[in-house]
Amino acid sequence: MNRSIKKKIARKLIEEFDLVCRHYFNQPLDEVINDLRVNCIVARAPQDPINLISDINKSGILFFSSDAAIVYLRKAFDRFDKGLFGLCISCGTEIPEDWLSKNPLTGYCSYCMLKVRTKGAEMEKPDSVYYS
Repeated sequence: MNRSIKKKIARKLIEEFDLVCRHYFNQPLDEVINDLRVNCIVARAPQDPINLISDINKSGILFFSSDAAIVYLRKAFDRFDKGLFGLCISCGTEIPEDWLSKNPLTGYCSYCMLKVRTKGAEMEKPDSVYYS
């Protein structure tokens, strides 16, 4: 995945994180990041969404809950930080940009997602208030 696509997808993940911040912390993303910066957990300026994802992931802030929405976001941030984001966790193929743009938390390509849904297994993206 080239850097411009990675930045575009990173921005979508940050938007998802903003929704989590507003729902769970009753604060917008900027205030949460400022709190992390004051506590020396996030050191870099948040202009680069790729670095911001890495900082948020390392901060441990997404480990406060086992709520499905948080777990899926944490998994996506972890894959992103490890350089595995955009690769299907089932078959290993690259997930097309348009599929990631529509489903930024997914870990599956559209083919494997269909298989998961058909088998009735747990889906990578839960139905919740965040994804309606």
